[in-house]
Amino acid sequence: MILFHRNCTSGFVESVGANKSLENALLLQQMGLKASTLHNVALCHAFVIVFTFANLVAVAQTSDRQNGRKESPLHFSPAHVSAGNGAGQESGAAPPSLDVLCPERLAQELAQSGIETLAVQSEGMNYSLRTWSEVVVAGVTGKPRYDRRDPVVTALSMAYRHSEWMSVPVIPIENPQVAALFGLDTTHRHRVSAASIMRHPAGQRYVLGYLTNGDAALQGLKPQLQKGVKRLAFRVATLLNVPHEFRIVPLGDAQGLLASPFIIEDPMLDPQATAQLERARLPDELVAAAVRLHAGLREGLAKGEVPPGELSQTVQEFEKLAQQIPGYPSKWKRELDRWYTVFHPFQRAAQVYWLAIAGFVVAIVALARQRRASEVEAGEGACGRVESSVSETKGAQVELIAGARPPRAMHEELRALAPWGRWSYWLAVVSLVVAAGFMLSGLVARYFLGGRIPVSNMYESITFTMAAFGVMGVMFETAYRRAWIGLVVALAGTFCMTMANSMPLHMRKVEPLVAVLNSVWLNYHVTSLLISYAAFLLSFLFAIGYFVSEFSGGKVAFLPRPDALEKLCYRSVLVGWPLLTLGIILGAVWANTAWGRYWSWDPKETWAFITWLSYTIYLHLRMVRGWRGRWSVAASMVGFLMVLITYFGVSYLPGLAGGLHSYAEPIAR
Repeated sequence: MILFHRNCTSGFVESVGANKSLENALLLQQMGLKASTLHNVALCHAFVIVFTFANLVAVAQTSDRQNGRKESPLHFSPAHVSAGNGAGQESGAAPPSLDVLCPERLAQELAQSGIETLAVQSEGMNYSLRTWSEVVVAGVTGKPRYDRRDPVVTALSMAYRHSEWMSVPVIPIENPQVAALFGLDTTHRHRVSAASIMRHPAGQRYVLGYLTNGDAALQGLKPQLQKGVKRLAFRVATLLNVPHEFRIVPLGDAQGLLASPFIIEDPMLDPQATAQLERARLPDELVAAAVRLHAGLREGLAKGEVPPGELSQTVQEFEKLAQQIPGYPSKWKRELDRWYTVFHPFQRAAQVYWLAIAGFVVAIVALARQRRASEVEAGEGACGRVESSVSETKGAQVELIAGARPPRAMHEELRALAPWGRWSYWLAVVSLVVAAGFMLSGLVARYFLGGRIPVSNMYESITFTMAAFGVMGVMFETAYRRAWIGLVVALAGTFCMTMANSMPLHMRKVEPLVAVLNSVWLNYHVTSLLISYAAFLLSFLFAIGYFVSEFSGGKVAFLPRPDALEKLCYRSVLVGWPLLTLGIILGAVWANTAWGRYWSWDPKETWAFITWLSYTIYLHLRMVRGWRGRWSVAASMVGFLMVLITYFGVSYLPGLAGGLHSYAEPIAR
């Protein structure tokens, strides 16, 4: 057998012997390996669990699924399985289907019971059961809703029918090099079971090796292959640890820790939590309620049906008793967490932006038709722009706002639109405001859930920047009332938020604040920089519009003249440069407080200074040297390129990562 021993800091695997063939699958139930290992978080306790080689427990499929039906998508097709000891080869009976493991009818029954708002503690954070379920399912399968199943049902099934899920091929092989390592066809996408990975020699050497010995087990592999193996190990460890991570029972300590109900029936699952539970001396009523809830979930998931009334009563009883324990999350915060996960305000903002785009496009068409009609009436024809003959005072300002159109107030031009154009414009403006509101509501929710301003990781910084960008876009559009500004803002907003929302769920969830960031200076330093980045993004979009207008020869009718766009670009930089300067100064003060020196010349600091220097040179050339036109706009675009390198490059580009700001880099999972 193979003995797994987890040390508090490193861990090691000791081979005692192997007297079973590789044809048998590894029964890895109630494994003490924690997903937090993949975050390089040291375990606080050590424990030993003996694994034996045995045949996997298979659930017999119903007769209607055995006869006259095509191959289930859960099974490997012959084309996906290589000869020899392939990871996709399964012996014995076929794995149980999803209809058996997590029937869809359970979703409504569980939702009616109110169980989705129970608190579940994972990696130092308290989530609602709904949020925890999506994180678990996405961690194992790569999708929050695998096979369009309700994640609550799927996650609970993984916890209570754990040994059966071990034989279900739900873990994706996302890297072709990893597929080749396991002897799979690299031209196809594969899903394999955790048991088959553990049975394969490569899985035992690299996946188990990484979970026990860390990076030392991956020496000799190429960097891309190491990254793929780490991601695979993360998914395997997530599935292995689902029962242990189902922490819903309060321990009543000062830290507000929760424990899994599985330790009540099997204390060896987590000896430290068991000892804490014994020391807590919880009320017998709470322990009994936890046992009843635990048994009810096990029985219901085994039968495939849960009596809503009975389960609801059990959940309410357990919740009422748990709320009396100090440190248990409040009801409103659990409800907020569930709302944030179900509603997903940032995703809603990206969707509403599309409505704004459509409205602004219709309004632009209406404005173009109106202007062509006005030109015909004035005898100008439809031959382009009309040069304004107004003075250099008020007329110049109207020309800037109107985009080199006749000096008529913007609201008057909008009033003259056809009803369909006017209503489309205001619908688009309202959509822009709603999208910005959704962005702000998401930030507020994350603030209350995390107890801090949400700017501590890549996803939070992107959403904060785009929220500031959305507010600025609303201000510019409502001040100038030109549909093209709102259109550009909506296009950029939906693109950036779609990209941000496509990040893995474990990078988007609310997480505890890294210790090095636990400072009041975080609120001022980072927010100042991110708001300045939003202003620079707006100036960059105006710069793109400048070159489009100039090189098209005025054929893009809804854009103003290039000089008007150049002025807007300049004004946006005037908003961002002071905030960038303030952010760098506050960062230096924070650095002196934390590290004892104001400046360290690490990559993030160096490129932030280069960004500041680039925009300072741009402002000097425009204000002192009198630069105008394309060279001035090009100089501002160089500054935004420096922003991109500062924001993304020092985290992703080879040779730039590292330094004192390495905690801001994306987590490799």
